[in-house]
Amino acid sequence: MIRKKDRTSVDPSLSGNWAQTHIRKMLSLLVGEVVYLLLVNVWLGNVWLVNVWLVNVWLVNVWLVNVWLVNVWLVNVWLVNVWLVNVWLVNVWLVNVWLVNVWLVNVWLVNVLLVNMWLVNVWLVNVLLVNATVTDRAVGVSLVGFSLLLFTYYSIWVIVLPFVDADHVLHHYFLPREYAVILPSVAALVVLLCIGEYVHAFKTLLWLTFCFIVLFLCFNLSRSNQFQLQTMFSNLRPKEKVCKN
Repeated sequence: MIRKKDRTSVDPSLSGNWAQTHIRKMLSLLVGEVVYLLLVNVWLGNVWLVNVWLVNVWLVNVWLVNVWLVNVWLVNVWLVNVWLVNVWLVNVWLVNVWLVNVWLVNVWLVNVLLVNMWLVNVWLVNVLLVNATVTDRAVGVSLVGFSLLLFTYYSIWVIVLPFVDADHVLHHYFLPREYAVILPSVAALVVLLCIGEYVHAFKTLLWLTFCFIVLFLCFNLSRSNQFQLQTMFSNLRPKEKVCKN
């Protein structure tokens, strides 16, 4: 009796092929997945590395540019500061040199003036008082005497001139109008240089002489202005016609 074929039973050859095929498919999928993951990871890693490298390069470049700019700025600031300091030092040096020179010139002038005055005074004192020879004493006494004579003569005329005809006196007594003011001053100064430091009466006399000179000048100016005004007004008046008979 022939047995019927069990449909649920599987052919052993077919069952083994199916398993192998299934395993191969699974392995191929697994390998593909692994390769895909590796490729994706490698790509992502490369992209990440490239990005990191670019970021690092950018940061380095930015840092270098910033450092360069800072260094350039610092160098410029340093150069400007050095220039300003040098200019300031040069200006201070020039000002100091100028002040020192001015001070030295002033000191020199003061010293020369004082030394010259001291030498003149010493010479006058020696001539008049201490170590005077006969010639020096004669010169000194003549100088003082002539100065006193001029001083007295012109001082008298300064006092007298306001009360007389000044133009007539000045014209006939060899006394020009300018000298009437200059010579009393010169004579008074010579007297003061000679013995004014030792006899205070001559200083008082000198001041009195100057007062007389000022009064004389005021008087002459007022007279000359009055004369000019009179002349001007007389020229403005209409001239009277002389009738001839």
